[in-house]
Amino acid sequence: MDQVIASSVVAANSSVQSNLIDRTGEAVNQFSSEILGYAIILAAIGTITMALIELYKSMMNSRLHFHKKRVRAWLNADHDPDAYSEMMSIATGNPIKDDFLTSHSVRITNKAMGEVHFSDVIFDQPTEKMMGQFQSAANIVMDFPARYPALYAFLTGSVSANRLHEDARQWVDYYSGPRI
Repeated sequence: MDQVIASSVVAANSSVQSNLIDRTGEAVNQFSSEILGYAIILAAIGTITMALIELYKSMMNSRLHFHKKRVRAWLNADHDPDAYSEMMSIATGNPIKDDFLTSHSVRITNKAMGEVHFSDVIFDQPTEKMMGQFQSAANIVMDFPARYPALYAFLTGSVSANRLHEDARQWVDYYSGPRI
């Protein structure tokens, strides 16, 4: 091949490669700038959505209502209110009252005015902390079964405080007996 033709081919080849690299670089820059724009929009939407969800949760007391509803269902408070009342008494440190039984829900206006029922403090905690309070209450009940008979019957799976299972009855007799 002629030397002039060979050098022309090499020059043309390098010109094509240079042009291809330039176009590829421009395409990558354009693509990354468009992706950055989408990422900023998505981050803004995510932040606004999170803020609205947190605002809703704080204004509507959703955790408080959910926890209260589930604990009342778990302790069967509508059919046998004594176990629920005893649990709330131990968990809050307040005496057993009918007030626990009438506090089914909290109105938004009451919370805004600072008139929240004292048992709602338990229910408005994160689940782990709330269940820690209930675990402490269960430990107290197991140590003093005669003082909290309805909750003791619930925790031992007995039908009622008057019809305890045999091992639950033995535990009450043991704790009720004289200490050495």
